[in-house]
Amino acid sequence: LEEIDELLERAGIEYAVIKGAANRLQLYENPALRACHDIDVLVDSADRLKAATTFASAGFYASPVLETIGHELELSRDLVSVDLHWGLMREGRLRQDPTSGMLKRRRESHGTWSLNAEDTLFLLLVHPAFAKHLAGWEMGLHRVVDIGACLRMGQFDWQAVLERLRQNGVATAAWATLRWVQLLTEPQPLPGLHSMM
Repeated sequence: LEEIDELLERAGIEYAVIKGAANRLQLYENPALRACHDIDVLVDSADRLKAATTFASAGFYASPVLETIGHELELSRDLVSVDLHWGLMREGRLRQDPTSGMLKRRRESHGTWSLNAEDTLFLLLVHPAFAKHLAGWEMGLHRVVDIGACLRMGQFDWQAVLERLRQNGVATAAWATLRWVQLLTEPQPLPGLHSMM
């Protein structure tokens, strides 16, 4: 993470670490409790080539995947795997591309840039519904635990998150994710979950 920060800052590229690598730092007192197999980095679409070139100059090799090349590029070096995102998910899943706004609202924490609390929750609720199929094998209970940890921290403005969900036409996807979390965490209620649904 320190190297990624140094590389992208030196290249003048605004970025945010997202998903697992960010969640483990932001949501857990001991980040080692949360497994993370790669580092997801979000950049503006206009910076994607510059960012990929920057990683390549540091010895990372690109491994394009046909299914995801429209919004991300997998890069690796030794045991480190970076998913360079210039979109949160495949085109057409969201009504608009929220990347630029998210990067404007990003925050610095733990020596790296990550999404603010509202954008973190937005991504936690929307990404699994489309990319992990909620009850599918790829969903993983660690994602449910991430959402639970985020709700327990309660450092987000739910109305702002709800507005972003509605603007992007994904409120139903977020509801489905919350319902899945509710089913898996009962009988231990999570703060605010019922009213959010």
